[in-house]
Amino acid sequence: MRRSISTGSAISTAELTDLLAERADSIRAFASRRLRGRTRIRVSPDDIFQDVCRNAYRAISAFTSDGPSSFDRWLLTITKNALIDALRKYNRAGEFRPSWDGLDDSLTDYFYRLAGSEGTPSSQFALREAVEHLKMALNSLCDNHKRAIWFCDIEGATAEQAAQRMSTTVPAVKSFLYRGRKQLRLQMGSASQFFSDAPSSDGNPRT
Repeated sequence: MRRSISTGSAISTAELTDLLAERADSIRAFASRRLRGRTRIRVSPDDIFQDVCRNAYRAISAFTSDGPSSFDRWLLTITKNALIDALRKYNRAGEFRPSWDGLDDSLTDYFYRLAGSEGTPSSQFALREAVEHLKMALNSLCDNHKRAIWFCDIEGATAEQAAQRMSTTVPAVKSFLYRGRKQLRLQMGSASQFFSDAPSSDGNPRT
């Protein structure tokens, strides 16, 4: 049975240890309900409980009870903050960073598809420059758009396969693709500079 804390009472470190032990299962259960999908590969309920304990010990000297439920409210706030911090760290660590090694041909093909009927690059140097431009444009996309384009357009996965890898739905992947491609074309707006038959600034074809 959980002990109540009298109004106006402070809590010693020894008392805090006992109170945390009494609430360990409920803290882990609360964290478990909020950690879903691939997030739990990197962040576990035990990790959250350890963070809660560490933060509670640091803050306990400032706690004074203002009623029977005040400690649990205080601890819930610490738990929520620990979850937010852990998820932020996960999202930063989990940001998608494509590996370009050995994919120049695939990126070249994708550049041609994006360019449509604008023409062909005026030289091999221009083509390499265009591919570098494409890499920068891809890296500028938000993570979901970048993943969807990478999996489906670069690697050739189906929307179903991409949805499984991204832990989302097929309609969501298709939406990410549509928006990502649209944004990519905007980012590649200056791509015409790489094409031999695109008009130059004076209106004449490039040579």
